[in-house]
Amino acid sequence: MRKLDRSVAVKPRSWDRTARSAVPDFAVFIAEATAFEALPLNGTVRRDGFPTYAPHALPKSKGKAYFKSVWGKHKEPIARISKWQCAYCECSINAERVGQVEHFKPKAIFPLSAYDWDNYLLACGGCNGPKSDKWPRGAAYVRPDDAAYDPALHFRFKGDGDVDSISANAAETVHDFELKRQLLIDDRKKFIELARAQIKNILETYALSTVIGLRQAREAHLRFSDPAQCPYSTAVTQFVLNELQAAIPGFSV
Repeated sequence: MRKLDRSVAVKPRSWDRTARSAVPDFAVFIAEATAFEALPLNGTVRRDGFPTYAPHALPKSKGKAYFKSVWGKHKEPIARISKWQCAYCECSINAERVGQVEHFKPKAIFPLSAYDWDNYLLACGGCNGPKSDKWPRGAAYVRPDDAAYDPALHFRFKGDGDVDSISANAAETVHDFELKRQLLIDDRKKFIELARAQIKNILETYALSTVIGLRQAREAHLRFSDPAQCPYSTAVTQFVLNELQAAIPGFSV
């Protein structure tokens, strides 16, 4: 999970109007949502979800209250935040229809964030499906667009594509987003192995010429850290940096 900059996704001018149109009466929705979020986060009522608490504040389909999906119409700018990769596992989203607009804070538990533009990120079904409306009871999820977020403080990626959590928030994130699912581990490993082969060549060059080897090492690190050039760039970059620092005394970027 790499650090994201959501400033590239400017809120549409029409967004506030769009959000208001998503519910029958916006004032009622805000009042009920505010009262709901004042309830204990881990209480039964809160965990049962806002549609159960205040069904009259939401539109209905076949008699069932639901949150109207107005965010999907603005998928492209949201996808730009993570460069058309899943904001959580970093897999590539190769068609707009398969990318899912994900509420970082689930709308069922945090209804005031249901139509908050800054609460949306692009996700794949492999992450968004298991996460669904979950929210940790004793921590929070790691938020990739947080200004203070540093992947190295939360996740330790391994050479075999697996990942370990360092912080409590990361442990919740890895578990609920299923970031240790086998197909994802296998996919990360493929790109780590490609990086391993390139690092081997660079170290052979370094043995012959430290100047050229160092230049190639820094260029490689820069290339691997670019998500446009390298899927799963966080995992691959972490591996590359560890390998280079172990082999080249004092290596830094």
